[in-house]
Parts: sequence; C-alpha cells; structure tokens
Amino acid sequence: MAFKRLTHPEHATKDDATLAAEAKKFFNGQSSVQFVAFMLTLLRDKNPTWWQPKALREFYSETQRLRDLTSRVDIRSRIAKVLTNMPEQAARKVSPDFLASYIETVLEADKTDVDFENAFAPEELALYGDAPAYFFRFMDVFPWDQNTDQNREIVNALIQDLLNSRATPENKLAKPILSEWDVLNAIPGIIVMDRLPLKQRAIIFDAIIAQEKGTPREVFHAKQILAAVPLEMFVKYVHLDELREVFVVATKALGFERPVVEKPAETPPATPAEPEKAPETSGVKASEPSTPDEGWTRLDTNRAASQPEIVLSNPQADSSDGPAVTVSVNEIDLPDLGLEPVIPELKPSLPRPVAETKTLDALKTQLVEGNLLAPTNNLLDGTWPALEENARAAMWLILRALNPEQFAKDDEWTEYDFRTQCDALFTELDRHGGELRSLSRKLRSSRPGHRPPPLPPKFPTK
Repeated sequence: MAFKRLTHPEHATKDDATLAAEAKKFFNGQSSVQFVAFMLTLLRDKNPTWWQPKALREFYSETQRLRDLTSRVDIRSRIAKVLTNMPEQAARKVSPDFLASYIETVLEADKTDVDFENAFAPEELALYGDAPAYFFRFMDVFPWDQNTDQNREIVNALIQDLLNSRATPENKLAKPILSEWDVLNAIPGIIVMDRLPLKQRAIIFDAIIAQEKGTPREVFHAKQILAAVPLEMFVKYVHLDELREVFVVATKALGFERPVVEKPAETPPATPAEPEKAPETSGVKASEPSTPDEGWTRLDTNRAASQPEIVLSNPQADSSDGPAVTVSVNEIDLPDLGLEPVIPELKPSLPRPVAETKTLDALKTQLVEGNLLAPTNNLLDGTWPALEENARAAMWLILRALNPEQFAKDDEWTEYDFRTQCDALFTELDRHGGELRSLSRKLRSSRPGHRPPPLPPKFPTK
C-alpha cells in the first residue's frame, strides 16, 4: 500500500483538540509513520556523526517545516515560543513564511541547530513532514561499511521495531511491518552460517531437534530461529552492509517509493557527413581507412564498414596478368578461381594491413610491416617469429579460403606454430596454380634455398 500523508480537511473550522485527535488516530493507524517517528527519536538520542542537526536543518528547512504545519497553528505557535519567545497568540496570527523568517533570524543570533531540531517532536516530523524522505536519507547516509558498536545498536533497534507488533486500540489487527521470515530471508544463508559462531549455530540445531521431539508436527519457522538466537546476535556478527537488504525489503512494506529524478533529454550527436569516395584508379583496388579503428583495408567500398578483409594481390597487377585475391572475414571472394567458400565470423582481433598491394615489395610491406603475417622484420628472408597469435590467425583465414575442407575449424590455428602455417600457406598457393603459384614462387625466390616441405602430419590430408 502506497504511503499517504496526513491532511486535515477544513482545518480552519476545527479547534486544536479536534486536530490533535485526528493526528493521533492517523498516527496509531499508520505503521510507517510510527516507524519513522521511532527512527527519528532513536537517531536524536544516539546523535551519530552522520545524522547531525545542522545537516538535518539543511535537508528540511524551517520554511518548509512551517509550511507543512499550515493546518496546525497550535504546533507552529508552540515552536515559535520555544525558539523566539514570541507570544503564542501573536504567532497564531502570522503566516508560516513570516514565522520561518523570524525563527531563522533568531537562530543566527541566539540559538543553535540543536535547539532548532529539538523544538520539533519526532512524531510531528513523521506526521506532517516527508516520512519517506527521512527514511531514504537514513538509507543514503548510514555508513553501512562501518561495523561500529553504535551503528550495530542502531540497526538492531530499527530491525527490532520493524518486527514489533503494531496492534493498537484503534487498529487491533495491525501486523508487524516485517516478519521474522522477511528478515532472515533478506540475509543469504551462507552469510549467516559463515558469520554466526559455532555456539550459536549449535543452539539453532539443538532447538530444531528439541522441537521435533516435543511437537513433531510443528514446523521450525524463522520465528523459532530468532527465539533460539536473538536478533542482536545476528546483528552483532553479520556485517552491516549484509543487513542492508533487510531495509530494502522494508521499503516496500512501509509503502515508500523513492522519487524518480528525470534526467534531461540528451541531444543526439550530429550525424557526420559521409566522406567523398575517391575515384577509382586502374590497377589500384584498395583504399586506405581514414583512422586505424575503421577496419581493415577495403577493395570494395560498397561493403559494410564493419567487414574486415585481408588482401593478397597479384605482384604483376600493374601489367594485368591476373585478378586480385580478396580474403574477407565474413566471406571469401576468389575471382576466376572457381572457389566460393564461406566461413563464419572470426574474433575482431586480427591485424589491419596497409592498402598498397601493387608490387611484390608492397606485398612484402603488407605482410611484414603491416603486421598481417609477422610482427617484426622480414617474413621473406628466413627470419621467422616464434609465436604470434595475430599473424597465425590471419594466415589461418587465408588457408581456410584456399582449402576450406582441409582447414575447416575457426580456431584450429591455435594448434600450430608460425612456421608450420607459413609452409602450409606456400603449399596451398602452389596447389592452386596460376597467379597463386606465381605468387608462391615470388615469395620463395626471395628466400634462397628454401623449399617448402610436404604438408605437416598434423594437418589432415584429403
């Protein structure tokens, strides 16, 4: 049930006694108001460092307090008498705002924030003030990470009040705000068993055995657990931040809802203008990305910007000896070679090659300096890196394009070292013939004396 604040319809026609009777009846029928009044009384008595009168006055100013007491001129005049010595009859005749301004002036000259706070009864603050706001302020400022004796005493008293009976002459059927089950269910069992000493756990065990013998048909409820081991023992050993969930559960039971603060609408960022496409040039099929994070070098500018590609180009592309070979993460396009394998998307951790692929030197730059297949120095002169994940992942992508049946698995490249995959790459280039074989010979010719060995035994042969 949502919380409702006390109002006095037609208060101007009612005398002080009638208004006081209405307030008492409302207080006795509202468990949430009773709890907040108890909380304010407890905190005023304990006076912790995180709940000081000065901060409370800033949180709930004299002006707002007296405005909330518009219907209770008797309470306003009493407060004015205590703080300013203004005659009560005179205070009855002035507006709440005028009275608040006068009290503020006196406080600055003669009174303290403690005097101001003590002039308001906790029951009055809970009845006429914003009770949910007080509760949520407690939740926000309480140092849940500080397991001091005073903080434990406060939490123990508040949880105990949540468990207390709310039956009154006006509301004999009122139930406690929380049940014992609500409290224990809010604390994970593993935490309870870990925090409670062995002696306390043994007491619970013995109580279960004793009840089963005496009254075997009765269930051992949470109420019996707290009867065997008092609440204060749980609060003593369980960390306070682990007890916070009890108050979260109580929030709904009290009917409180934290007000939603609407965030200002964010202005959508302006859509950047699309860059102009560079005119195509004969023999040049790749374009360089404007930033390193835009993806890999692209041959087809109409493809999605998120699709990276690995580009192998015919060393003699400028003489139109053959087509280029494009290896894409999402699809493989090998023009005029009769191959149309499709492979699933790989993880986006592969290196980004440079764009120039017109000559063998440019291809070497792409493979070596562009970090496509090797992170350091020369790939083609026999200096082989021992292990490089990005290079091996890139080569595996090319191998899968050349022979998708043999190199079938996405992550199988992790099983082979760098040189093994390089040798397999040369073997596959030779096997396809044409410009791929020409490319393989060009690559091998730059490494005198190198002849690729047969396919390693680890690779399955078809």
